[in-house]
Amino acid sequence: MMENQYKIFKIMERVWLACAVLSLLFGAWFLSKGDWDQAKFPLFVTFCCGILFGLRRYQRKRLEKAMEDKNRKND
Repeated sequence: MMENQYKIFKIMERVWLACAVLSLLFGAWFLSKGDWDQAKFPLFVTFCCGILFGLRRYQRKRLEKAMEDKNRKND
């Protein structure tokens, strides 16, 4: 069960990171055009995706530690 969660967390980390990078590129493109009003939303999405990436990473690290502790108890 924990291994499946670990895989899902790893996949979601990559999804949120990819989303953050893509939205950052769109925001930078709009900024390079001089359109601040259109750049606000992609930059906000970048911020939100960065937070969600960090939360997923934190949960995955906690899960890794729990899996290691469980393996030590079983040995």
